[in-house]
Amino acid sequence: GDSEVRAFSIGEGATINTHVYTCHESRVKKLVTLDPNSFLSCSEDGTVRLFDLREGSQQGGAIVVNLSSTEINCIAMSGSTFCLACGDSLVRVYDIRSYGPAKSNISPFSCFAPEHLTHGPTAAYVTGIDISKNGKEILATYSRDNIFLFDIDENRVVQSIGTPADDFDHELYYVDSESDLDVYLGDEDEDDESDLDVYLGDEDEDD
Repeated sequence: GDSEVRAFSIGEGATINTHVYTCHESRVKKLVTLDPNSFLSCSEDGTVRLFDLREGSQQGGAIVVNLSSTEINCIAMSGSTFCLACGDSLVRVYDIRSYGPAKSNISPFSCFAPEHLTHGPTAAYVTGIDISKNGKEILATYSRDNIFLFDIDENRVVQSIGTPADDFDHELYYVDSESDLDVYLGDEDEDDESDLDVYLGDEDEDD
């Protein structure tokens, strides 16, 4: 709930090493790992930062993305692709391989938004996001709007789930990312799976 990033590692003799990073200027919302030694963070200060546990705390936190005036609410990653849920209607998709010493603020290779949210100012913004393990579908939840499933390759909305006008009292509690995203809406503690609303992602014949 604050702007610090804390990473813990177990060293020789079961000693616990603590890394504290204070480079973010606002609340840190989520972390995703790249490998056992490095990870990305996203923050309401509009930045995505890269950390390497092999470096000192003072050197960590290189800027990968800087949206400056737009806060970032969530980050999800699959392979080299990561996507951002931001304080506007756009879902931004990046390739971490485009980051390097010569380019520290990378640009998205694709952006998505439901068509009806592209016609001027809107109060809707992306609150949560996930990406399938094959990196082809993105699930995004919107404040004051629906849940949308986007197809990265085809650059389109696959499905819209729920409407603000409905009595939509289910919780989104499970996303199956083994291949395509399957969305399950219901009570997480409910034993009877017949009461669940299930929305299947597009089938991928190559998987």
